[in-house]
Amino acid sequence: MFTRKYKPEQMVNLLRQVGVAIATGETTPQAAREVGITEQIYYRWRKEFGTLEVGKAFASSGNETGAKAAYQDFLRLRKGADSGIPILNQAKAEYAELK
Repeated sequence: MFTRKYKPEQMVNLLRQVGVAIATGETTPQAAREVGITEQIYYRWRKEFGTLEVGKAFASSGNETGAKAAYQDFLRLRKGADSGIPILNQAKAEYAELK
């Protein structure tokens, strides 16, 4: 059985594409199939990477307290992860800018 391995940046990009499609009125299964993933994979990735998007949304709306909490939660959940992952480094840099 062939399995695809996506980098974290690709996962977040696909999550954004599915989110845009859902916002335009498509159902979740339709939107996920359009980008080439299953609905289960979409929900698994959203659970894993969704909190970073919440932090960015809070930061862009000016809610620094909510953004800090979301980034802290994101970083806490990935505390033992490899420090070479670019999305973690990006999250740490964005969190440092909020301080």
